[in-house]
Amino acid sequence: MEKQKADVIITKYLEKIYGFAYKKSFSYDETEELAAEMTAEVYRMLRSKDEIYNLEGYIWRICEHTYAKYVSAVKKRQGVSLDDIGELPYFENFSDDDAGEDIRRLKREIAFLSSSRREIVFRFYYKNEKIGMIAKRLQLPEGTVKWHLNRARNELKEGIEMERKTGTLGINPVKACDFGHRGWVGSNGGPEYYLGDRLSLNIVYSVYFEPRNISEIAQELGVTPVFIEDKIALLENNGYLVRTKGDRYTTYVKFSPRTYSKQQEDNLLIKKFEAAKVLVKEYVPLVKDAVADVECYIPSQNRQLLEGAAIFYGITNNCCVRSSNAGIDLNKYNISDLDGGKYIATVELESECSDPELGYMLCLILLSFSIF
Repeated sequence: MEKQKADVIITKYLEKIYGFAYKKSFSYDETEELAAEMTAEVYRMLRSKDEIYNLEGYIWRICEHTYAKYVSAVKKRQGVSLDDIGELPYFENFSDDDAGEDIRRLKREIAFLSSSRREIVFRFYYKNEKIGMIAKRLQLPEGTVKWHLNRARNELKEGIEMERKTGTLGINPVKACDFGHRGWVGSNGGPEYYLGDRLSLNIVYSVYFEPRNISEIAQELGVTPVFIEDKIALLENNGYLVRTKGDRYTTYVKFSPRTYSKQQEDNLLIKKFEAAKVLVKEYVPLVKDAVADVECYIPSQNRQLLEGAAIFYGITNNCCVRSSNAGIDLNKYNISDLDGGKYIATVELESECSDPELGYMLCLILLSFSIF
């Protein structure tokens, strides 16, 4: 195969190959190593073939074979492996369903350990490092490393025996239909930049009503903590997540409700029409009288234009309902990102009507108003 064509194919599959390696690894270093070996082998085999009829299947067979060789090499080199899964077919949404149940649950629970405890477990069991070496590498007392290992064993045992349940957002994640802000954004943009991907949006929304730690966020989203740690760090560094007591997070982003009531909307609209009737009857004549003798330049001598502008100006400045937030310092709710932005962020979520059958009643009610 020509180099140019092979380059296009390998670029297209780079992210998927990395995803395969990520699912099969216990650390970022191992992911990088495994992904690099797979990519190199896929590229070499592509260049060696003139025609490939089933490209997708051909690439994943190479990845499976490379992974099998990698596991075998690890066993010979280190003598210890927590992964006895063997070769598995790979699809874009890779699953360990065909793996041994105990091994699959153990891998899942290791991912639920804290990052520091997970690294100690990985180094001790998978890389076969001694306690002293781990302590020196992580700059911890040996007793602390032993304590972490003991706690990790207990957590893994409890996790394997328990039934983890996916939260609401793991089954029905929120979707954004619009983003907004009040203030000034940085060079990267506002909330649409930081919350534009579905995972980041749902991470932040998961702590909107109550603070959660990383494990609780992961369980709510139906993922493992290792999968969202980098996202959480990014969101915290840019102000979208705020750390509270007990390493829990909350957020100052304002989300719209996921459901809305047609009846409430109709009631609000009816009140607006009632207010409009009062303004037309009581306030508009006062404004017309006030500008009747005003001498000023009027385009085309259209005094109705002057009256209309005065009416809108008067209603906007004198007849508006004052916000309950007036006089309250909202600076604490500002998001200050690393790109120089400082703003209050809002997200409009896709929502469902809780009482759609009531919508048609509005037309009947509005027909009774003389304003029509």
